Amino acid sequence: LLIMTFLVVVGYVMLAFHLIQIHPAKVEEFVPPSKPDFESLEKIPPSKITSYPEFVNACKEMAGYYKDRTKNPLLKNTIFIAGINYSYRDFFHNFRCYTDRLGIKFLPISLDPNIYSYIKNNNIAPTFLMPDVPGRGKVLSEASGFGGKNFNLIGCRKIEAVAGALALGYNVVFSDVDIAILRDPIHHLFFPGVDYVHSENIPCGSTFRWRFNHSMEGNTGFYSVRSNPQTIRTWDLTYRACSQTPLYDDQTMFWLILRNNLNPIASPLPTCPAQQEDFSHLQQPPAHQGTVANSVVSCPLNSCLFSAGGLRSYETFDKLKRGIKLTGQLAVTAHANWMNGRQNKQDALTRTGLWLAKWQPAAQYQPQPLQQQVQGSESFDGISGMNHLNTNMREKSSLAMNHVNAHLGSNINNSKRMRQGRKKHQQLLQQQQQQRRLQSDNAGNWTCRPITSPLLKTGPAAFP
Repeated sequence: LLIMTFLVVVGYVMLAFHLIQIHPAKVEEFVPPSKPDFESLEKIPPSKITSYPEFVNACKEMAGYYKDRTKNPLLKNTIFIAGINYSYRDFFHNFRCYTDRLGIKFLPISLDPNIYSYIKNNNIAPTFLMPDVPGRGKVLSEASGFGGKNFNLIGCRKIEAVAGALALGYNVVFSDVDIAILRDPIHHLFFPGVDYVHSENIPCGSTFRWRFNHSMEGNTGFYSVRSNPQTIRTWDLTYRACSQTPLYDDQTMFWLILRNNLNPIASPLPTCPAQQEDFSHLQQPPAHQGTVANSVVSCPLNSCLFSAGGLRSYETFDKLKRGIKLTGQLAVTAHANWMNGRQNKQDALTRTGLWLAKWQPAAQYQPQPLQQQVQGSESFDGISGMNHLNTNMREKSSLAMNHVNAHLGSNINNSKRMRQGRKKHQQLLQQQQQQRRLQSDNAGNWTCRPITSPLLKTGPAAFP
């Protein structure tokens, strides 16, 4: 009996060891890609985004940073960009509450067709639909968790949009839409001789201090970058790297490129300079913007004024408020990151008084006909067009199923045609669902609540 027990135990140990050897991913943590092969990256086709007139025109219209272009003409070549996914359209409206309050305009980059239709049909702002890259996947409209394929594709498309704007000669401020912008950040974002200003991935109040070459990356959810040959090349290389398979997120790939590239080389500063009031340096020729030849000069923003991870719990939020108070300044942005899932992010923004967007149904709203919405038409004739289209779809769907049933009775072995009929039926049902979703998207309007967050009361003075 003892011998048999011993053999059974040994057998289980050997089996466990065998499984670990076969399935190492089950016991290993995320392993980032190795040092980029820059020679191979040069062979990957570059983005063609600047060849799209709609992108060029959208950038031209939304450049200037402020809605009132006369407020600071020196920012005429500066553009604020935010990437939008359909599942985050309510975050998009919450983000607009902040930018509208500050008089800032931004270019919403549509990452999937549904959000593109939504922005266009509601006439919210100029936008551009990021094109699919053959063989590299398609961005889905659904929400996605960190590290998933869709998450990585979304990040890569955001990098591509910024790379395109830089190539057109625009200085860029980029932000994710899960960020609350409490104060105008522009005076913290552009400095003479600095090319790239980024937020840290360190919670306010942490004992850890930012170090450029540490394994912790800077946050690509909020940053600014000046257009010059060095930054254009850096963002282009990042796009090429993140668009490969296996896919990694944009932040991982960007910091691998920035830290390992020798052309241009990174030239980090330990901290950013003091707030900048004069932006005349932005008018200098691009070749003279770097303080070190063929380099990308970077600096990190204050981790309390531009916070990351501070909203995820009551404890971290208390640390954030204490940390801001110690700076003697007012909070500028608060990022709802370091948490997975859109609902967790929205809950965090709501709990901290930073969720401003409020949806209300419109009593006298007359939406466009659904068929014309899908086709991108600008004309509309009201509810009758929607009902007519839905009736036609139901009739076509019924005919498709009748065709399947009749054919099944006459020739039960012809499964190919049966599958085709069912596929057509499913496609028609999906179109109906899509039309109803677009209809419900348009049947209402968004307003903004007052800001009640205690972050506005934390600092040397009241919120301006």
